[in-house]
Order: sequence, then structure tokens, then C-alpha cells
Amino acid sequence: MNCILHIKNSLLISNSLKLNDGTLTSCPISISNRLNEHFSSVGASLRNGIRPTNTSFTTFMKSISQSFVLDGTCGEEIIASITNLKNTSSSGIDGVSSKFPKLTKVTIAQILAKLFNKSMESGDYPDCLKISHIVPVPKRASPSIPSHYRPISILPTVSKIFEKIIYARVSNFLNKNKLLTNFQYGFRNNASIELAVSAIYESFLESMDQSESTCAVFLYLSQWFPTFF
Repeated sequence: MNCILHIKNSLLISNSLKLNDGTLTSCPISISNRLNEHFSSVGASLRNGIRPTNTSFTTFMKSISQSFVLDGTCGEEIIASITNLKNTSSSGIDGVSSKFPKLTKVTIAQILAKLFNKSMESGDYPDCLKISHIVPVPKRASPSIPSHYRPISILPTVSKIFEKIIYARVSNFLNKNKLLTNFQYGFRNNASIELAVSAIYESFLESMDQSESTCAVFLYLSQWFPTFF
């Protein structure tokens, strides 16, 4: 498994895992079931521990009159999206890697465009294409318990292409209406952690020039993705 996932150095997937009762098992089925149980419940467990608030999330949202509409796609956009797929041999439950659509993109572009447009018009998407292949990746050397792993979700290749189509429209709508704060550096084009560090550094220098005291508060959100999504 380590060779297939190309995991190097000392972060190797262990052949055994500790179960809830404290016993150690090397049974692949038992290991898979335990990891599945952990990954599917960790978000809900952490979310239940968050104290409720009377403040609605809408308080932090900008109100606009324009509605979000999913415009149709075309063969040219499909080809561009397929071209931008990462060259990888990994595949989801469909067993299709990115190599196949890259080799056949000119042939399948119009077909996928029709299917995607139908999906956006009807608001339906096949359930089988919503299922991802979960791969456990070690977070530390010699992992022995489920929390030592993080799940990597591998979507079907068709879903990756469709995701790019939807992302382009959502991103364009958010940026056009300026719904995202300028201080969000993650998951945005032309933004990075380097820019975030640079912004903080510039703020520190400005405070020092004005003889002001400077302090910073850093928050670490454990398991933030499964907790909030």
C-alpha cells in the first residue's frame, strides 16, 4: 500500500491498529472499519462540543440583490478543465485516472458539456459520482491509532471536472460581488500563505513605526473541515 500511495520517508502506513477496546489488530477489514468509524464520526463529535451562539452567520454576510445563477458550460471550457487536471495515476471508485480524459478530451468534451448542463438545469447529480475513495495518510511516524491518520478524499474523475466548472462560477460570483474579505488568503486565486505572512509583517512594521504595541492571537482549529462541513 505504501508503494501504491508513494508514501516516502518514515511516514508509513502501519500494518496494525489499536481498536476501541485497546486491543491491537492486523486484520485489514477490522482496520478499515475502525478508520471508517473514526473518520465519519470525528466531525460530529467535535461539532457537538462547540458552544451554541445567538449570533447568526448572516451577521457577517454582505447583503446583495443579485442572485446566483449557474450558467451553462461548453466544450471549450470542458477541454480547458480537463487540461488543468493534475497528472496522476490515482483514481476514485470509478477506476478512471486523469490520464483517460486527457487523452480523449476532444472526443468527450461535448458529451460532458451536455451532461453537465443537464445537471445544472435540473439540480440533480448522480449519487454514484458523489462517492469518494478515502485513503488514510499517516500524520506521524509509526501510526497506531485512528487519530494518527488524516483522510484523503479521491473523487471520481468526472466529478473533478464538474467541480472545476462549478468552482469557476461560484468564485466569479463571490469576487464580482466582493463577498469575500480581503484577509482571506486560503482557497483563493492569487492568494497564498506567503501573502498572509507578508500582510502580518507589514502590519507589525507599521505599528512599530508608530510606537504602538503589537500582539497576535493564533487559533488552531482541529479537524476543521469535517467539523464545519
